[in-house]
Amino acid sequence: MSCKCGSANIASVSGKVADMSSVRTPLKSFKGYSGDYVPLKELQIGEGDYIRFDYCLDCGNIQGEFPVDMEKLVQD
Repeated sequence: MSCKCGSANIASVSGKVADMSSVRTPLKSFKGYSGDYVPLKELQIGEGDYIRFDYCLDCGNIQGEFPVDMEKLVQD
């Protein structure tokens, strides 16, 4: 795996959260903003109770498909 910057220095982060996790964004209608389950998959930082993501140790970019589709993050 290599970063868009060309670096091969990629770190992998993983962890299990206890039932729910928290993410703060400027979106007031963000899923997870009010103690709901955080859409880790849509944020590209994990799935379910597991936080998993890779980031570049040279430029600091989280690896994945960006930009994030904001419509998937806003409550209906």
